[in-house]
Formats: sequence, C-alpha cells, structure tokens
Amino acid sequence: MRYSKCSLMVLPALVGFLNAEESGVFLEGGYQQGKAQIRSTGKDGKTTTSTIRGFGLQIGYQMFANKYFGFKVYGLFDYAHTMGIKFANNGYPGGNPVDCKMPGSERTPPMGGASGWNTLQCSVNAMGVLQQMVGSNKPLQPNMLTYGVGADLVVNAISNKMMALGVIGGIQLAGNSWLLATPDFSDVALRYAGVNKSATGFQFLFNVGGRLRILKHSSIEAGIKFPMMRKNPFLQTKNDGTLYIRRLYSWYVNYAFTF
Repeated sequence: MRYSKCSLMVLPALVGFLNAEESGVFLEGGYQQGKAQIRSTGKDGKTTTSTIRGFGLQIGYQMFANKYFGFKVYGLFDYAHTMGIKFANNGYPGGNPVDCKMPGSERTPPMGGASGWNTLQCSVNAMGVLQQMVGSNKPLQPNMLTYGVGADLVVNAISNKMMALGVIGGIQLAGNSWLLATPDFSDVALRYAGVNKSATGFQFLFNVGGRLRILKHSSIEAGIKFPMMRKNPFLQTKNDGTLYIRRLYSWYVNYAFTF
C-alpha cells in the first residue's frame, strides 16, 4: 500500500517532466544584422553590398506534442537600415542618366515642356536614375521593411523543467519594401522615358537557428534567415537595364516570452 501511494505521488511529477514544454501565445523580438545588395543590369551594370542593421518582431502561438517536438506559427515584422551603398558617377553628360533625342537628330531637346516627348528616342540608365535621386557622390541608404507570416518546427535535444536546448527551422512568406529618404520622381520626362519604380515585392525566406528555453516562460533564439527571391526589380527601364535591391541574409538574436 505504501508503494502504491508513492507511485501515485511520483506519476504527476513524471508526466509534468515529460511534457516540460508548454503551448501558448508568445511575443518575440531582437537585434538583426546582415547584408544588402544593389545590382544593376545593362551596359553599365554593377553589383555592390552594404551592412544592414535593425530589429525583428514576432507574435504568434507555439504548440508542443511532447518535450521534444513543437511547432510555431506567427506574424513577423523586420526593419533594417542600410549603412551606405556607394556608387560612382558613371559618366553621363552633365550627370544626366536620361539621354533623349528626336528621331534622326543628334540634338538633345530641351527639358522645358512635354510637347514632342512621344516621338523621342531615349536611353535611360537605372543606376544613373537612382544616383540622381540620391544626389551626386552620396551613399544610398534605403530602409527595409519585411512583413508577413511564418512557421517553424522546434526540435529539442534536451528538455526538462529547468531548460530546453534544441534547433528551429522553417519558412516565412512576406512582403518586402525598400524605402528611400529622397523625393520620388514623377515628372513627365522620366515617365515618357520609360522608367518604372516598384518599391515592394513578394519575398520567401528560410529561417534556421538554435533555441534555449530557460525555466517556463523565457527563451533565447539565435539564427540566420535567407531571402530566396532575387528578381524583384526596384527600377526598370525600357532599354538600359534594371536595378535590384535585396537583402542577402540576416543573422539575429531574439528574446521570446511565452504566456
């Protein structure tokens, strides 16, 4: 009888130990750092990179079948600031990346009015347009916003009441926007020259890292995310190239609190 009573007392503690991970709503946030790339195609095409720094936020729900396996679904928001992508003047006459001429003429028409623009033959360089937007000899410093949803699998190698140690990995589906702190361009010359700006595009990311849970509510995650979509154009021209801005990767360190 005494043995049976002891067994009944130990059984709840053993069940709690085996199911050490708990399901619940979580809030997560932390620091991010990585690399951004600007790439242009065309006769003056070039590629350069710069450091980006910012933060990431997540809110979602985590579910655990047992102490070893779990699943997280969440909404996400990433912000990053580009530290400075520098590019040199590519040698356009007068620093002008738009070179328009009347058919059969070598004379560049004046920029004072819209009359006759439909008949012009224009050569437009995407990198040159961006340089003109930012300013001569100034670095390009766009801000990145990524927003969407994600899902991660959690696999613990060690899990008990005190701590859990394991790995995480999953995918994220998001919109990605690049914002420049410069005036937009909507004047008639660039519209007729065939320049198209698209600051936002769809992005698909892989996320992989490690996870350490401390006691019941707190955990620390560190990892790296890789955006996979490479051909979201920022500036497009009809006849002289396309310009792309994208995040190559970001590593992160996050703190998460589970309610």
